[in-house]
Amino acid sequence: HFIICNPDRKALPLDGHRHVEVLPNGVDFETFYPNNDTKEYDLLFSGHMSYIPNISAAKYAATCILPKLPSTLKLLIAGIGVTNEIAKLEKDNVIIQEDFVHIREAFWKSKILLAPMNISIGLQNKILQAMAMKVPVVCTPQANESINAEAGTEIVVASNPEEFKEAIERLLTDQEYYHELSNKAHSFVMANYDLSLIHI
Repeated sequence: HFIICNPDRKALPLDGHRHVEVLPNGVDFETFYPNNDTKEYDLLFSGHMSYIPNISAAKYAATCILPKLPSTLKLLIAGIGVTNEIAKLEKDNVIIQEDFVHIREAFWKSKILLAPMNISIGLQNKILQAMAMKVPVVCTPQANESINAEAGTEIVVASNPEEFKEAIERLLTDQEYYHELSNKAHSFVMANYDLSLIHI
């Protein structure tokens, strides 16, 4: 029996959950790689947009985090299955897009990935993909628990809207920090989540 991360294994209501092996998600670096496309969006949230945890996180990004930032900053919500609840978030600085040749286009066009996940965490592919494409990630502690990147150097962890605001503003204004974190995140994901090295 297999599951994708340790926190999920620990949460299993089984006496013998220690006999369940962890087989994590990985990244195909031939598909997800850095690109020099022009950054049209400051912030990105990506995922299947009919999935309840993604709906919750996207709403949090648009209604709790974004209002704390300058109105000129743009948030892209990218993913298929957009519900009416998500569609209602769209406005001048919240862009919702379902159609891509490939979802990696959304990452290439965005400066920062937000992952304010609080429920049904698992191991977030969006975070691994962003790291592989050198897009800095700001996420909740829960979202990083399964990935186990070093907070502050490989990923930025924030617990409330004010912390998200501070992290975003630093990344957008301190280019040296932005590139240093992007590069360290890229090295981390290549060392720990290379799909070709993950096997039974």
